[in-house]
Amino acid sequence: MDDFELLQAYLNQDSDDAFAELIRRHRDLVYSAALRQTAEPVDAEEVTQAVFMVLVKKAASITGKTVLAAWLLRTTHYVAANARRREQRRLLTEQVAMNEGYPPESEVAWKQIAPALDKALMRLSRADRDAVVLRFF
Repeated sequence: MDDFELLQAYLNQDSDDAFAELIRRHRDLVYSAALRQTAEPVDAEEVTQAVFMVLVKKAASITGKTVLAAWLLRTTHYVAANARRREQRRLLTEQVAMNEGYPPESEVAWKQIAPALDKALMRLSRADRDAVVLRFF
């Protein structure tokens, strides 16, 4: 049976064996693509599982003209990209949570410099003060 026939057997006959055969045929293809895109074996395994879950959901929309291997590779790309974005958001959230309660270094420096700034500006000659104000303010 070709891929489309296996997919049809899964859809029309609720054949778990047909879907298992699709997974067996394409698991290595999907995993290797996921590993290239995530660079982490655990993440690649999660992406691989997610790709086959998408296949379950989208199986009815796949036609006989669809090259399933190509469809799986494209889906792997999207799933891996979503996984990377989720991981980046998670890391950012953790970073913000770790820094919460502590002002950024630039804010600390500004609080130290700010009181002296206006005093220093007032000590400049009018021409120098005008030049600084026009350039930086």
